[in-house]
Amino acid sequence: MKATEAVQITDLIDERGAAQILCISPGTLSVWRSRRRYPLPYVKLGHSVRYSRAAVLKFIADRAVVPLDPKPPYPSKSRKRSVATKAAKKSRSATGRE
Repeated sequence: MKATEAVQITDLIDERGAAQILCISPGTLSVWRSRRRYPLPYVKLGHSVRYSRAAVLKFIADRAVVPLDPKPPYPSKSRKRSVATKAAKKSRSATGRE
């Protein structure tokens, strides 16, 4: 939302309401705001902070992640040593270099 766009007072929600929609604590939202961690627009009305419901929902939608190429799960790693590894270890122990 641009600063020049008009926001209806009825579209504004308080910090607790925005935090509830985002599934975070109001304190986390306050830290995000003070550290400018995310570009989530807000309105200051005296000491109170208000968020546009549309801006909060857009914030969520902008962070949706869709995997482009789903990969199959990684194959399990075998803990068995190869025959060559066992032979090398055996030869090192026979020469006393282990």
